[in-house]
Amino acid sequence: MQLVQVGEKFRYPDGYFTPDGQVTAELPPQTLAANTAQYPAPKIISLAANEKKVQPEVSPSPSPATSPSPAASPVASPSATTAVAKASPATTPLTPEEAQKQLDKTAEQNNVPLPDENEINKKVLKDFAKYANDLKNQGKLDLNKPFEIVIEAELDESGKLKNPRFTKKAGDENLVDLFGKMVAALNDSGFLIYLKPISTDNPGATVKITVKQGELEVLASVESETSSAQKAESLAKALNSLLYFGAGSRAGKDEEVLMKNTNASPDGKRVVVNFSMPRQSVVDMIKKQLEPGV
Repeated sequence: MQLVQVGEKFRYPDGYFTPDGQVTAELPPQTLAANTAQYPAPKIISLAANEKKVQPEVSPSPSPATSPSPAASPVASPSATTAVAKASPATTPLTPEEAQKQLDKTAEQNNVPLPDENEINKKVLKDFAKYANDLKNQGKLDLNKPFEIVIEAELDESGKLKNPRFTKKAGDENLVDLFGKMVAALNDSGFLIYLKPISTDNPGATVKITVKQGELEVLASVESETSSAQKAESLAKALNSLLYFGAGSRAGKDEEVLMKNTNASPDGKRVVVNFSMPRQSVVDMIKKQLEPGV
């Protein structure tokens, strides 16, 4: 798959809002509050520089049941109202096995396909790792330099990217090339099957993928338009549930850290998935994957 430069710089919307709605499978009560405190919601790249910290508030949602489950209330910011679809956490952390069962159940109830091992083409991922290691051995890979890429593509019926192209490339050329190849490898491997519900709901939808490394953080986002605001809300909540249980099922592995730093939210008819981690943590994780024998 080849990426080509076209178009003007991508610009994010000014903000997000908080819709009300229910996801088919809710997370167990109370764990999310602790999890949210430990892993704060990532910032939208275009708003991160201007957003002021606002203390989140939690209020119980009305329910006819004797013990109502808590639901996150909207948090206002000077620049935008950001909605984060989250479900209620559990008092006792799930074991990886229990989390995997809940992950499978949530995926089935929300018609989100989970890739089997034989559906992931690991060869392209290994080829990407070899390419990155070759850059390192040639002294051309400095993971500490800033860069930013924006890639746009259409989704096919299987959730893969069609006609991917760069709409922005900035910063270190080797890192721009490396992370462009990383997106291509994820696409060719079949890992982006998680986007299939969007292509099913809105065939041919455009996807925008942004990866940016600054002095302190690595920020990434994937956004696409659904058929309606209601659908965007339900898909965001389903994705957050999958991320929560997915992190629990991969406890102790790098995937757990990545999923706990990723969050989905609706923005009108769009679903936006955001990732944010301290730059040094991401650099250390990549370096570990480049070590011999990993």
